[in-house]
Amino acid sequence: MIYKTGDCIALVGCSDALDEEARQEVQSLRALLQTMGLLVKIGDNLCEAEDAHRAVEAGKARAEQLMTYYTDENIVGIFDVSGGN
Repeated sequence: MIYKTGDCIALVGCSDALDEEARQEVQSLRALLQTMGLLVKIGDNLCEAEDAHRAVEAGKARAEQLMTYYTDENIVGIFDVSGGN
């Protein structure tokens, strides 16, 4: 799919939360996509710190965020930038 100026995309993390270095890379990616004229939403749970006790809660929150983006008619693309764990 080819995106056009003004299209809105979402960056999500469906795997583990990203660390500080990855957070900076996501911000750089966001800036690059914005220079291409895209509107970029970043999932609330993409970069949250996560411990073993919160793993289930965090996974549920990431799934809910993804479904929110799937049902948002303004978002034309969703990209998982979290890796494959």
